[in-house]
Amino acid sequence: MYWGNAYQLTIQEFSLWRDQAVRLFPEIIVSTVILLIFLFIAKLSGRLLEKLFLKAFQSKTSAHLSAFFAKSLIISIGLFFALGILSLDTTVVSLLAGAGAIGVLLGLAFQNIIINIASGLVLGLRKPFRTNDLIVVGDVLGYVKRLRLRDITLETRSGQYVTIPNKNLIQNVITNYNTKGMMRVKINTHVYLDEDLDRVEQVVKDAFSHQNYVLKWKPIDAYALEFTETSVRISVRYWVEFPNSKIKFREFQHLGIKTISKAFRENDIKIPYPVRSLDFNMSGGKKFEVLQ
Repeated sequence: MYWGNAYQLTIQEFSLWRDQAVRLFPEIIVSTVILLIFLFIAKLSGRLLEKLFLKAFQSKTSAHLSAFFAKSLIISIGLFFALGILSLDTTVVSLLAGAGAIGVLLGLAFQNIIINIASGLVLGLRKPFRTNDLIVVGDVLGYVKRLRLRDITLETRSGQYVTIPNKNLIQNVITNYNTKGMMRVKINTHVYLDEDLDRVEQVVKDAFSHQNYVLKWKPIDAYALEFTETSVRISVRYWVEFPNSKIKFREFQHLGIKTISKAFRENDIKIPYPVRSLDFNMSGGKKFEVLQ
């Protein structure tokens, strides 16, 4: 008796589903066609958007991910339209609520990853630097070696690789030495207090004006900055072409120091040595004659 009732109930349920399917057959056809149209639009748009994003970001990973998000959005819109035609409004609301809840949970669980990916997309649009550019991020100076969606890798002057999350690039000031195609080098030195500062300035300018690595059309400066106990501090500034395929970043300072040293030596300009005073008459000390 029990199995007979179960069989009858099953047959009745299938009959109801069949009748409902027949009644909703036109809506099912329309919703299927709409979903197929949205799938076609998503596929076509994904290809076009990936090409556009590749030109914008110049990164295959960023372009592919952005195109994937765009396709997913288009397919989701088509799915909601299809469910709406089938009068499944409750299902649509439930899907939206479920998607929102899942989105919140995923956002909390992968907050740092999402922030870094979003920052990578912003950097891809802004393009503040390119591969092999010399940049400063915070207190890290290095050449850009690898660009990824979540982080970048810099090679420091000591040859070490440093990975920096993209969110740090958004939050910090970025200095790019490759943007202008030139760079100003600054070197500090000292001369004695009794030196003619006008003569020192002229000697420095003449020396750097004959160097091939110095840009002649940019100013060469030699400023007296301050007095010390035994000297005057001089700041020498000159412009060079950067990036330069023949001369590295630190070599410009090396060449500048050599130029200053040679010019001072040829013009009898002395760089002061540190001066120390010795007092042998202090209480508890020994007399100089005793030390002899």
